[in-house]
Amino acid sequence: MLVLVRDFLALELSRKGEVVGIEREEGLFEFLKSFENDRLRFLNIDFLKDDIEGKFDTIVFSYILHDFEPRPSSKKPSSYWSRMAR
Repeated sequence: MLVLVRDFLALELSRKGEVVGIEREEGLFEFLKSFENDRLRFLNIDFLKDDIEGKFDTIVFSYILHDFEPRPSSKKPSSYWSRMAR
């Protein structure tokens, strides 16, 4: 499961399965790393610019989309996310 979060949802979801959380801000990323466990890890990347390795059965956006400025993208969202889905 891929979780793009600004809260503790990733930690809660890791009780049920493997979770990869994404945070682009370095300071918050360092804080979130303290919650990593055997089923939860965080990546310090910008999901709009960086590629994410792997396939995910679920992608969760939580308290994240409103943080981004509208900007043009060369990738269509549906094609970008569909290549990551199982």
